[in-house]
Amino acid sequence: MKSHNLSEQPRQPINYLVIGFVIMQLIFIAAILFSVFGTPNSDAILESDLAARPHVTIDNLNSAIPNLPASSQTIIEYDLFEIIKNNISEVNINTAAELRTNSIKTYSFPYQQINYISAIVDLPELQQSYHIFHEYSENENNPYLSPNSGTITLCLGDEEEKIYPDFICKDIYEPNTRHAIVANYIGYFDFKYFSAFLYFDNPDTIVIGPASYDNDKSTEDQYINEVKNAVESLGFSPDSYKYHVRTAADIDYNNL
Repeated sequence: MKSHNLSEQPRQPINYLVIGFVIMQLIFIAAILFSVFGTPNSDAILESDLAARPHVTIDNLNSAIPNLPASSQTIIEYDLFEIIKNNISEVNINTAAELRTNSIKTYSFPYQQINYISAIVDLPELQQSYHIFHEYSENENNPYLSPNSGTITLCLGDEEEKIYPDFICKDIYEPNTRHAIVANYIGYFDFKYFSAFLYFDNPDTIVIGPASYDNDKSTEDQYINEVKNAVESLGFSPDSYKYHVRTAADIDYNNL
């Protein structure tokens, strides 16, 4: 494997078209995430009446995710109530619910001061399961926090996640919501020798931009494995994506 001494690597020419394209992608991702996490509606959650909102208690939420703030717990359980209500006519708030322990993923992003949670919740009495995504921060004024509740509850996306008979599951989010989550958080990971992007014009492929294009195959494989681990830590299957490590051949030097 080649050495990664960045000080000895030649500087690459700046491709302003690529930079402009990346900026436009980031703006687009921000717009999608605002629509997913932050668009208020008539039932927008307010701190003052949070505890009064109907919710379905997740029995092992506190034990499975220690140190979870009380406000986060209430928001997660309220959001669970809402998606259940979207799929059955009457919701019994005493319905048993439990996080599937082997599905729980938690990750802390130090620079952004964001704590991320992904988990599947099972409701055996209803024979239903849902996928919960939540973020929180000890800093209430954290600019990286989503502008509303920071919670998304989705129908299950992968067949292998389902343990109950299939049902016509409905949630309130766009089909590209999972890609929006990955696209946002993949940029928070502190990869040492490369950066990773998910572009919405090719949402099935995560693009890896190395600091140097002078890499052998084993180094590229190492980068891909790091990104796969990051995707898995977000609660998604790494096999859901393809991975492309940029090379010098990907750069159109005629447009520099």
